[in-house]
Amino acid sequence: MTSDAAVKDNQITNLGEAVKVAQAQNGVQQTTIGKMRDDESTLQKQNNDLNLAVSKLNNQLDVTERQRRNYAEENTQLSSDLKTAQDFIHSRGLDAGQAAAVVNPTPSIPLIGVIRDKKLIGGVPYATISIGSADAVQKNMQFKVVDTDSNQFLGYLTVDSVEPHEATGRLSGPHPEAVRSGVEVRTQL
Repeated sequence: MTSDAAVKDNQITNLGEAVKVAQAQNGVQQTTIGKMRDDESTLQKQNNDLNLAVSKLNNQLDVTERQRRNYAEENTQLSSDLKTAQDFIHSRGLDAGQAAAVVNPTPSIPLIGVIRDKKLIGGVPYATISIGSADAVQKNMQFKVVDTDSNQFLGYLTVDSVEPHEATGRLSGPHPEAVRSGVEVRTQL
């Protein structure tokens, strides 16, 4: 019987050791699981950050692609307009230098006038000037618009319509918004 008790004591001791080893392994596994959860959380955050970055880049790409398509369409339209203009010039038997003289005739004498009125028509700035056909102003003639008070070049006025003592045209250039009544227009600076 003592040998049975010794065997049982030995088995109990071995079982106790096995429980200690199992508990130690359980502790290691819990630590590993905790680290894996932390790693998973970190990876999930990184994944979310990357997804956000991809979304931003896709949005930027979409905007850029829309702009590229718009520029391509504008380029196609401008190329078509240029071809039409070249065909028109060629059909009239003109070369580019002659066409420029027709589009923007410059008188042999300098002309000077002033802006009488300015208004927006269809979102385009127009102005009426104080000289007209009686002063040799012609349609498509281009005037330089100058503020003599500040000695600043404001832009151009290209004549669209001419009357005997006044003409009206489109304003363009660096500062058409600064053009006002009394500002000077000249064919030559």
